[in-house]
Amino acid sequence: MGPQLRKYIIFGGITIAVSSLIAGLYVYYKQQVKLALQYCYKISKINLFHIRKDSFSFEIFIKVQNKSNFTLQINGYDLDVLVNDRKVANVKSDKQYKIYSNGISEISFQVDFDPSKIFDKTYLVNLISYALADQSKIVLSITGYLSIAMDFIKIKKLKFDYKTNIQQIVNAKPDANVKCDIA
Repeated sequence: MGPQLRKYIIFGGITIAVSSLIAGLYVYYKQQVKLALQYCYKISKINLFHIRKDSFSFEIFIKVQNKSNFTLQINGYDLDVLVNDRKVANVKSDKQYKIYSNGISEISFQVDFDPSKIFDKTYLVNLISYALADQSKIVLSITGYLSIAMDFIKIKKLKFDYKTNIQQIVNAKPDANVKCDIA
């Protein structure tokens, strides 16, 4: 084997090795993006501040799970809050939250609304009686989008669609009511 052929073999081997490494990294990165889009979330807690005739105020806590090996960043959200299928608030924020690799982070937001502008008196009385007697009849829905980035690359706005009742939140076990989306 001549020196010229040896150079071609070495160059070819290095080219194949580098190409294989780049292809492997690309496949790994694509898999991590796919895992990042398979996020899970749940309403973990609600703190009630007050219930008045003209004002309801509470804070909702949502746990979001990152299934990828890369840190994700929530760059904001735009969510509608519904009580028994009636929109009571829209919550927007540009606040940033980090979700470390294979980790869980919690985001929270406050909801304030005037029930007299959304519910008639009869419906409001029924809602309050359900809160005292049968919390399963008060359905809380949150729909909208989370803006997600992975390693400074904006992935996209991920759909958020969660529905539960107050009884499930109050009596929930740690892993109950978890919703996972495959985007």
